[in-house]
Amino acid sequence: MPYCEKCGNNLADGAMFCSKCGNSVNTLNVAPKPNQSVADLPKESSSKKSFMSKRLLALLLSIVVVIVAIVTVVLLVSGDSVVTKNEDGETVFTFTLSNFVDRYNENSNYTLSVDDFEKNEEGYVLYEGDFYISVDVSFGNYPCYASSVYMTCYTDNGIPDKAVDVVQAIYPDMSDEEVRKQLGRGQDGRFDDVTLYYHDREEIETWHFFPYIP
Repeated sequence: MPYCEKCGNNLADGAMFCSKCGNSVNTLNVAPKPNQSVADLPKESSSKKSFMSKRLLALLLSIVVVIVAIVTVVLLVSGDSVVTKNEDGETVFTFTLSNFVDRYNENSNYTLSVDDFEKNEEGYVLYEGDFYISVDVSFGNYPCYASSVYMTCYTDNGIPDKAVDVVQAIYPDMSDEEVRKQLGRGQDGRFDDVTLYYHDREEIETWHFFPYIP
């Protein structure tokens, strides 16, 4: 039975005002029946619940989109860089000798091993016939980030495959064509965030890669 919100008086069906206190009746209120708990009263309509659920879902999706966007921006800004700072604050490569060897082997038909390298005062060197690689780690003992990569090729037949493999160990996503184009310029240059020093003397070509410092 309808009742008055103000005084609790029972109202006649269709009453617009309370006969006891005169309060205007704007909504239909149903009093609990004897032995009826509040939990048994009519609940919110399913359409209202559905609307609230959709709003909550939309809010959660918006939060997820924002988080994904932030992560994407961070990756785009820093994820492709091959240069970082070591514990001493020096600008170095993002890879250790072991990382370099693994990345080299992914793109090469020739397999290297960390044990192939000899340790010297500046880092680790590999002598392989007409090919020489030096991965310098001057800012600490192995394993640590490489401070430079140096290679020498004894050749007069263009860019050797091993030289391409070294560059692709630094830049795994670069194609053979892109690497050969860069190395074939025969001069100093830049590989994105890496500085290249080139030397050529009587069938001996050398390339020295340093992290670029603006």
